[in-house]
Amino acid sequence: MCKPLSRPRIRSRTISPLRGARGKEARRCYSRPMLLKLIALASALIPLILFVRKVFGARQTKLGAAMREAKKQIDLAITIFLCVVGAVVVFALAKLAWAWWTAV
Repeated sequence: MCKPLSRPRIRSRTISPLRGARGKEARRCYSRPMLLKLIALASALIPLILFVRKVFGARQTKLGAAMREAKKQIDLAITIFLCVVGAVVVFALAKLAWAWWTAV
């Protein structure tokens, strides 16, 4: 666990506590609280984001309907493309198998 670092004063000037710790120890001691703060911030924002999405995303709009239709068309295009690629692969494998079978 990290030990609290003292903050000595020299000539009315405060020295950074990072100067007292060296290398990984200094980074480890000061990165844990920041990580905990980020986790706390994320856990506080998630319900807020979900609430805002629920309030503003519940209405049906023409734009939303158009986006759903565009997604359907994109999905169909991807499916057709994958079927064509699959057919080319099957044809190439069949041609390779035929060449191997006739050579034996």
